[in-house]
Amino acid sequence: MKTTIKLIGLAALMTSAVIASAAVPVAENGKAKATIVANGNEESAKELAKYLGKITGAEIPVAEKRDGVSGAIIDLQVAPVATLSNDDRGKQGYRLKTDGNVFSLVSPTKDGLFNAVHGFRR
Repeated sequence: MKTTIKLIGLAALMTSAVIASAAVPVAENGKAKATIVANGNEESAKELAKYLGKITGAEIPVAEKRDGVSGAIIDLQVAPVATLSNDDRGKQGYRLKTDGNVFSLVSPTKDGLFNAVHGFRR
């Protein structure tokens, strides 16, 4: 039996219910089809790789930057999110988004990105 695990990206913002979806392949038959790009967020990247490894049976690689990465990408970013407020609650918020073969978890803070990884796990 062929087993394929894909992320269904939800562009779900903490403040609104905007939803769009696209499939980003993570693993197939116990082999990774995606790479997690940490962008300086190694703790969150390792946590996500561990979780995805448990559910797929594949060892999901982690790269620091996108340079040289091919295939599907799970991109962790600390960057402004225009739809989030600048108060403490907004700084803990995050955005999940798919664009082609890239699934992005974006937050204005490292704590918010950590929340994105754990929110995604649920």
